Amino acid sequence: MAASAQDLFLEVGQPGTATTLSAPGYTIGDTAITVGSTANWPTATGVVFAMDEVETVDGEEVQVPGSYNEYVGTVATGTSVTNVAHQNGTNQNFSAGATT
Repeated sequence: MAASAQDLFLEVGQPGTATTLSAPGYTIGDTAITVGSTANWPTATGVVFAMDEVETVDGEEVQVPGSYNEYVGTVATGTSVTNVAHQNGTNQNFSAGATT
């Protein structure tokens, strides 16, 4: 059975598998995104992931307040996630380079 974003049981990705959103970024309503890498993201089930923006403050990366959002999707390739659907947070557009 193929992985689905609607799977009731989801595998958890390896902690610390952050990547960045690639061009063209994410626009509210997009159902697919391109990222730097989906290495260590589960492929047997749908995947839950977050996107947010970070900025450097005093040499340290910190989350931009209000930018954290959670999504579900399906890993399609080593750099793409399909069936993307917003789940939590205030959905917003993200530019390429946002953290996922």
